[in-house]
Amino acid sequence: MRFNQLLTLMAFAFATPSQAQFDRKTLSVSGGYLYSYHFNAPEGDKPTVLLLHGFPSSLYDWRKTIPDLRAAGYGVIAPDLRAAGYGVIAPDLLGFGETSKPEAVEEYVLSKLSAHVAEILEHENLTSVVGVGHDFGAPLLSRFWNYYPQYLSKLAFLAATYRAPIPWDVEAMNNATEAAFGYPIFGYWYFMNETTAPETIIDHHESFSSLIWASVPGMWRTHVCPVGALKNWVETDQIAPKPDYLSDEEYTTHKSIFEKGGYRGPTNLYKAAQRNIDSPNDAMIPAKNVIVNKPVLYVAGGNDDIGRPELAVKAVSDGANSGMVPNAQVKIIEGSYHWIQVQKPKETFETLDAFIKEA
Repeated sequence: MRFNQLLTLMAFAFATPSQAQFDRKTLSVSGGYLYSYHFNAPEGDKPTVLLLHGFPSSLYDWRKTIPDLRAAGYGVIAPDLRAAGYGVIAPDLLGFGETSKPEAVEEYVLSKLSAHVAEILEHENLTSVVGVGHDFGAPLLSRFWNYYPQYLSKLAFLAATYRAPIPWDVEAMNNATEAAFGYPIFGYWYFMNETTAPETIIDHHESFSSLIWASVPGMWRTHVCPVGALKNWVETDQIAPKPDYLSDEEYTTHKSIFEKGGYRGPTNLYKAAQRNIDSPNDAMIPAKNVIVNKPVLYVAGGNDDIGRPELAVKAVSDGANSGMVPNAQVKIIEGSYHWIQVQKPKETFETLDAFIKEA
């Protein structure tokens, strides 16, 4: 490795999270949409990691993960300065951050988003990546596997699990989780499906942001998950305490990203899913592509009210019994809420690093 490359990497690795700067690239994909993404190629034969964020997130939410992945194997961690760090490719997904934000709901189906991701990988001459999806990035990673399995060597799901290409039934999902845990996990989806949800969120953005990033035990199961609870929280301008894992600068930066871009595109993810717009495309997926025959990792936060650890444990059992996901494992990061990679970056990196290195 050239000396100047090492200096650049070390400066990136030792930057504080709010200082970490992402070199951005842009690419025009099918539909004429412009994607903004970060990409650094791996050194040597190390793999590249694809990072897919969720809602309400952006590339910014990987600010603590990317430096660790880039630094992996260098002298700051290992004595061999010739060792190579991982490549990283992380887009702002459609509707988020600095990527295009079309208003039509049908543009946010996972088949189209998967095609966009494939175009970015092809543009960067990447033929194999380790896929990591957090929150709504997890169903996108699932569908990316179904449509483009050739690109993925391993799959890691944060705060969620693999989801086969079947129609979304939010009522059934709520009934099942209420029976299992005493509350419906996906009650907030109905609010996201409302046409005026983006304006409501922006009009009460401080209230919404404070709840989304809250780390008070049980707050989501009371104020996010039940039907109507999230809408009532924001419309009455309730404020949750700021979490100790976010600096004021980080909290403000996150808010400003969405104040600039709005929530029309992000909430369209939920609308497209609930309305099952993609069902005709999903029905065409080959049966062999539904089976995940690669290593799979589920990472759950021990205190996550939505991506509960029990769901990940059950997904491993169900996947093995059905043969749909025969090679899956669970890692629970205790003390973490939904934003695992932000709240527990060291533990998240170490978990992903160990998974990537497994034979």
